[in-house]
Amino acid sequence: MILLLLISFGSCKKDKPDQPVPNKIRQELTIAEPNSNLPVKEATVLASFCSPFVCGYPDSAVTNDSGKVIFLTIDGVNTFQVHADKYWPAFYQFWPYFKTADSHNLELVPVAALKVHIIKADQYQYPVGSLLKLSNAYNGPNGCNGCGSNLRELALTQDRIIYMKGAGGGTSNYLQWYVDSGQQIVPNPWNVTPSVVINRSDTAEFLIEY
Repeated sequence: MILLLLISFGSCKKDKPDQPVPNKIRQELTIAEPNSNLPVKEATVLASFCSPFVCGYPDSAVTNDSGKVIFLTIDGVNTFQVHADKYWPAFYQFWPYFKTADSHNLELVPVAALKVHIIKADQYQYPVGSLLKLSNAYNGPNGCNGCGSNLRELALTQDRIIYMKGAGGGTSNYLQWYVDSGQQIVPNPWNVTPSVVINRSDTAEFLIEY
């Protein structure tokens, strides 16, 4: 009797239908240096889908030797953080928050070196405690995505050479500086050096005479 009941129960049990597998959106990205379009390999890309109010959990992938990476997601991705050794980190977000399968080319700017020669050329004696304030900046309509600006404050002790981080990949770099003697009611305006375009991760030289 028990065996018959088990057989009867098993014959009445219905398998649940398989859940439909959602279609995934395929997005291919290429990470390259600006101007030269040289691919950036082994770059880490964090990608997520963001609305104006919230961002989803990010997916992570690493570019291949051709600088390419592919994301397969249900919602698509429109927000990207890109990192690589010896490159400035970059952030991209595409609005409106579309879902697309199209390929995108994202730029990653190589870190360059700024060699700055600082020379006391004026006979004026600044008060004790005066500082040379120095900052790097970038030209161009979009500046430099992710590139940092570094403010340095240096004592006026002697002629010297310092190094700062700049932006390569064909980026136009320049320096802003002034001497803060602590006596001006209104700070001195910034002096600006000529711009230098740096290819790849080369070193550019600048001269400051105060």
